[in-house]
Amino acid sequence: CLAFSSRAQVVSSNMENISRTASAYELKFNSSKPSWEEINAAFEKANTPFYPIDHAQWPDRNTGYNPFSAFRIAYSDVNREIYIQYKVAEKCVRATFGEDVVAQPWTDTCLEFFCIPGNDQMYYNLELNCIGIGILGSGVDRKDRVRAEKETLALIRRHSTLGSEPFGNREANGTLIEYTMTVAIPYEAYFRSEVKPLKGRSIRANFYHCGDNTPYPHYMSWNPILLEKPNFHTPEFFGSVEFK
Repeated sequence: CLAFSSRAQVVSSNMENISRTASAYELKFNSSKPSWEEINAAFEKANTPFYPIDHAQWPDRNTGYNPFSAFRIAYSDVNREIYIQYKVAEKCVRATFGEDVVAQPWTDTCLEFFCIPGNDQMYYNLELNCIGIGILGSGVDRKDRVRAEKETLALIRRHSTLGSEPFGNREANGTLIEYTMTVAIPYEAYFRSEVKPLKGRSIRANFYHCGDNTPYPHYMSWNPILLEKPNFHTPEFFGSVEFK
């Protein structure tokens, strides 16, 4: 588990800038499927920075609750995987879904990664609740979505320090609930696109933290969405991830 006293290491951003950029560094492993400990050690060795998911969207629905969350991202062209690690601290978490595909993770405490990984207009929405259960969708807009099958979702490895079993609502007891979730996404999981080696490329993406049916509803984004009504399916407001 990461030390949460390191929040000062999170890269700050100018909230007026609506085109944020994150750096993703290449990680080296001795195995084709590195363990979570190996992934975390590689993140640390590469001195990979965290970026804040700190833009509170749609305040009228946010109930004034803006939980802390941040992400860092890396990759391996050898292993053909993207690695994301979320760090979160909040006063309540919710996990009611324990099975992929049928899940509605956005109603739980949810962490999301939307991106355009190929040289097309196809964007993918990976939405996982705080124990790593969720969905992967694809399409060129919000209405034209195709969901990944169970077999495709099974390719995406996930590990949460909250475990993997649903527990309903869990309230903090005098302090914040702190957890991390690490995700390994194989390029092949982007089942409708050809994902070429990422080194030297820049892709459009956004990261979200939400919880529609939690006791404290919230809608947080990394890159701001300049719309009046809730909608995360907005590739026109994606930021950039540069693969170093």
